[in-house]
Amino acid sequence: MTNGLQQKIDLEKKFARVYREINFLSSKIEQKQGFWIFETHVHSQESLLNSKHHYKIDSITDKIGDDVVNWNNNGQLSKEGRKCYEKEKNLVRQKLENVNEIIANREPTWWEKVGHIFTDFIVKIEENMPDVALRLFGGLIGLRQLPGIAKRVLALLPGSTKN
Repeated sequence: MTNGLQQKIDLEKKFARVYREINFLSSKIEQKQGFWIFETHVHSQESLLNSKHHYKIDSITDKIGDDVVNWNNNGQLSKEGRKCYEKEKNLVRQKLENVNEIIANREPTWWEKVGHIFTDFIVKIEENMPDVALRLFGGLIGLRQLPGIAKRVLALLPGSTKN
């Protein structure tokens, strides 16, 4: 009986590490930065789906699976250990499916939906205005500074790659 109880305790401790990683991953899904309409998610959907947490979960569960297979092959897997493993394995699968679904269905912020329009517009203006034209008109109406100023403003906004 002690062997079965000890296996159950060992498995629960090992699965606790998996749940901790799932919770870390879950806590990052809705993290945002910025303010008002310039708010963006801290982590992209792609980075969440390919996060270090997924790799840690894979590594931990691979080790747990190896342990259970070894116990079973050596006739050391108790009935309590098997039940605990099956229960925890199913729970991990459900939690991961849920987290991955939440990530995949996460709504983008307003700025994530439309911010690219502003940056694309500024790039287009820069492409339309060669340096010669900017030098010619720059002193009169300040066109030369406009793209630079716009770039600096955009660099300050959340989600900018120049932060």
